[in-house]
Amino acid sequence: MCSAAVWRLDGKAGRVKAVRGGNTFLLPHGLCVDRRGHVWPTDVGRHQLFEYTADGVLLTEQGADRVVGSDAAPSIDPRTWRCWQTVRWRRATAT
Repeated sequence: MCSAAVWRLDGKAGRVKAVRGGNTFLLPHGLCVDRRGHVWPTDVGRHQLFEYTADGVLLTEQGADRVVGSDAAPSIDPRTWRCWQTVRWRRATAT
């Protein structure tokens, strides 16, 4: 997908502030914004979950690109994820 999948809007002025994600996503599917303002988009084509700062800096990529998981190496299923599960999972796996 060439076009940007994530748009940041100015709700008061009604203008587009930034567009991101061009040439990043195959099939963007879900989006969540956590308490810190981090943006969590998912991609069902790539089987991945991403974490970006509000300024668009990529912090993490979870799941293997275009690889369906197994018990030994679970993948992200963006069709069934929940933001609170994602943040909780990240905290549980952080070193």
